Amino acid sequence: MDYIEDCSDERHKSFCIYCGCAESSAPVSRDHVPTKGILLEPYPRNLPTVTVCRACNGGFSLDEEYLIAFLGAVLAGTTDPAAQKLPAASRILGRNESLKSLIDRARQECPSFGDEKQLIWMPDLERVRRVIVKNSRGHAFYEF
Repeated sequence: MDYIEDCSDERHKSFCIYCGCAESSAPVSRDHVPTKGILLEPYPRNLPTVTVCRACNGGFSLDEEYLIAFLGAVLAGTTDPAAQKLPAASRILGRNESLKSLIDRARQECPSFGDEKQLIWMPDLERVRRVIVKNSRGHAFYEF
């Protein structure tokens, strides 16, 4: 993966884009936008990254894992780790039984036309929103 030089105005790089804390007062890390777990390998060579505080970067991890596992379950129609189309979803669902169970409970079978049942998945919208806002802020900041 290539690192693209960040040529943005230095004044905009003095705070965490997620919480607003001064980067000089907290340890920092690089955050990939979009979240790498949503992407299939090989990753784009120029995957955007932004500098954020380490607490925020780690603070989104559980919500990102939830979204990756949820999307994987919807695509596969099941939470069975072996049936996943997304490798990251397979790893997450294979090691986190409580998350697998949570997502299983979000799955509902509803009557459809004929003998077939329709699957409906009800995500935790707040967790999904946090990941979408996080990625949106990261993209906007990167592009700015």
